[in-house]
Amino acid sequence: MEKGRAIVNAIFARILLFLHSMLMIWRAADVRNNNLLWLLGLVNLVLLAETIYIVIQRKGQERKWFCPCFPDLPVLYITCCMVTGTG
Repeated sequence: MEKGRAIVNAIFARILLFLHSMLMIWRAADVRNNNLLWLLGLVNLVLLAETIYIVIQRKGQERKWFCPCFPDLPVLYITCCMVTGTG
């Protein structure tokens, strides 16, 4: 029962991260009128790979001191600034 809950929690957290990412990309593409920003959604492939690893290899058990999904956020932010010409 505990393994099942850990897997559900791991998948739920990543679904939230994916939805947030796509929502922000949609908003930026809409405001900037630039459909090339949708290519930033490819970063979610890294999140998908990490999700598969956590769920299958580690059976939903998160790492205690490291979360590879959050270091992507500064890279995504910098990439967004470079693509849109801000910052």
